[in-house]
Amino acid sequence: VVSSREDVASCGTLPDEAPWGALPSDEEPWDRLHVWLVAGEGLPHRPWLWPYEPYVVVTALGNDTGSTPESPIGAYAFEVRAPYMNPQHPVWDERGLLCYRRGGASSFRVVVMSSGKLWGGLYPAALLNPRAAIRSLFTSAIRLLTTSSTFLRLFGQRPHAVPQQCFALPAAGGPWTEVRVKLEDVGCDGVVILRVRVSAWEERPVSHAQLSAFTMEHTILPGSRGEHAVLSFRTLRSTGRERSARRALLWLPGRNDAFFHPHVGALLAEHGIDLYVLSYRRVGECRRLGLLGNPLRNSHCGGDFAEYRDDIKQALAFIREQGDYEQLLGYGHSTGAPVLLDYLMAHGDGDFSGFVFNSPFLDWGWVGGPLTKLLIVHAPALLTRLRIWKDDSELTSGGGPSAWALQLWSQFSFDPESRPLFSVPITVGYCRGINRVHAALRRRSAAGVPVTGKPFLVLTSKSDDVLNGDETMVHAHAIGPCRTLIELMYARHDVFASAEVEIVASALSYLRTWLLSQRFTDEVGSSIRGPPAKDCVAQHAARTTEAC
Repeated sequence: VVSSREDVASCGTLPDEAPWGALPSDEEPWDRLHVWLVAGEGLPHRPWLWPYEPYVVVTALGNDTGSTPESPIGAYAFEVRAPYMNPQHPVWDERGLLCYRRGGASSFRVVVMSSGKLWGGLYPAALLNPRAAIRSLFTSAIRLLTTSSTFLRLFGQRPHAVPQQCFALPAAGGPWTEVRVKLEDVGCDGVVILRVRVSAWEERPVSHAQLSAFTMEHTILPGSRGEHAVLSFRTLRSTGRERSARRALLWLPGRNDAFFHPHVGALLAEHGIDLYVLSYRRVGECRRLGLLGNPLRNSHCGGDFAEYRDDIKQALAFIREQGDYEQLLGYGHSTGAPVLLDYLMAHGDGDFSGFVFNSPFLDWGWVGGPLTKLLIVHAPALLTRLRIWKDDSELTSGGGPSAWALQLWSQFSFDPESRPLFSVPITVGYCRGINRVHAALRRRSAAGVPVTGKPFLVLTSKSDDVLNGDETMVHAHAIGPCRTLIELMYARHDVFASAEVEIVASALSYLRTWLLSQRFTDEVGSSIRGPPAKDCVAQHAARTTEAC
């Protein structure tokens, strides 16, 4: 059983028997509860300095849910992210997902707590009612004369009643069902409204069989400074097509990411585009092919993203050797975007015809308050210069199971040897590399110098669970003037791996329309009003209300 950093470092991946038990499979399926935090009604008035925002936690209940404290995959928290940015905008209309072992859960619990956080805990739920809060403060001031435990009583985790209710799990495959959580336990007549539905394991948008059927060839690039990258590719010729493609796309994955998107690959093939996936050093296929000694250094950077430029150069040279392509597109997801942008700022955009960015990492997003962001932007460079930190110093812990990765795995199959199911530490070197690219983008933006004059598409999400989608939209302007910016409503950080198949179909539709509008596709047989790609997501697309 892998349950510690040492275990992960020694074996490189999580085996079938992990801390949560056996991994989900066709033999031991896990189902999913989709939760939609819709709105609140009859909530107490709150001044602008402290508006009401719900902190809602939904947890699967049963005798064998598979969830553990180390990997709480059976719970989802709708946290209030950075309310100081827009205190008048509550966290309503967001969606989440949790999963549980089939047969091991029979109901779910909804807990509603106050929005504010105090140090490591939550404000008591009584503060949902401002009048009750004032009475509590006066009472506590009197009791302060007789007891020293007032502070704990005031600010403990649960000194007062917390609104919570339990509901039976709906049947799998059914429509959204509305549930209402009353707040009367805290002296409030309001309700928090949610909608829920259950999807069965068999409804995975990308199954293991579908991923395995999307075969790719792999080549290890020459590398530099003792490090190597891997280029994986799938061309029209390799799939038995009579004609060769006139276009290609170079795909750069994000941090701790890999390619597990056969539905996107099918769309590209449908439009005559060959696919090349670059696992730049210490990312993706590098670990599976034995090019990374310590899996806890997956996606680690030596302090400057310039080290990836050789990987991109060698990938471009390989692509040119494979065919005489008329057009080449660049694709970057999350960290893959600044890796690509760093190359463009150093070498120009002459090798490319356009770009697609999937939730590009252009700002630190949900890292915390202004002080936290200030530290993460400036402290790594300063403390490294003072020799207090090194590039491989860890800013976050790692080695344990990742609930977020397993929830994704429950819907989209991927190879755990390429995309970790364990948490990976964020290193000082990674932060320094990201900060340098961000600073260069800000300087170019201030000087009015775009990174590229080629057309590019940015897909991001209001519900991005890693970055702040609104900030992504703002900073994307620095890339260039020929931009198409799309902010989806309920997509995940990886919009093509969203929890709802309708949202995935919508993202595919936007990509398809952009390719057609920019002439990055064969004109013969193409139509903007045509159907989405005939792939593993298309079978669900008939249910969508957002796809074209």
